[in-house]
Amino acid sequence: MDDVVTRARELLVGRPLVAVRSVFLDGPAVTMQLPAWFYLKERSGGPLLDQAIHVLDLHRFFAGEVTSVYALGHNAVQPKRESFTIEDTYTLSLRFASGVIGSHTHSWACRARRAEVELISDRSRLDIDLFANRLWGVVDGKEIEFAPGDDCYVTEVRNFLAAVEQRDPDRMRSPYADGLRTATVTWAALDSVAAGGVRVPSLI
Repeated sequence: MDDVVTRARELLVGRPLVAVRSVFLDGPAVTMQLPAWFYLKERSGGPLLDQAIHVLDLHRFFAGEVTSVYALGHNAVQPKRESFTIEDTYTLSLRFASGVIGSHTHSWACRARRAEVELISDRSRLDIDLFANRLWGVVDGKEIEFAPGDDCYVTEVRNFLAAVEQRDPDRMRSPYADGLRTATVTWAALDSVAAGGVRVPSLI
């Protein structure tokens, strides 16, 4: 995924974003095949802390810091109960310090798996497929297609292990502190679902 993300950023140079849109669909709430603790918000954080946090990393990488988030949660296929305390479907609205706006829809209630981030500017639209490690879209009227061909998840693990073994944090695109900032956005979204209203991510 590193090569795809790098290529997308190169293509966006001089083309400021106007919006970021993403979707992550998966079926754990339909199949109920994950270990039981995944379905307990107090233990796993549910879909947002398990998967959406990685998508929000990309939102921040391209659009900058999130200044506010408003989130809604819904139980589409599984009702709340003692063994299922998460929502299975969420939608998030984000505002960035840059003025860009973003949205993310995340659902464990859909068997048709999909994970994409769409980057929209006045002269381009780029789509990153997180499952296929692929980039495509249109920039200044030119069709774009890029797929490096590696298993991006294996590449990420190898880079992480190399960074630890060599004590070289520069091998990692996102340092720990940056990951924590994305976590605050995710926690703010969970708080918005629970209590309602707009939330401001904060490290305090």
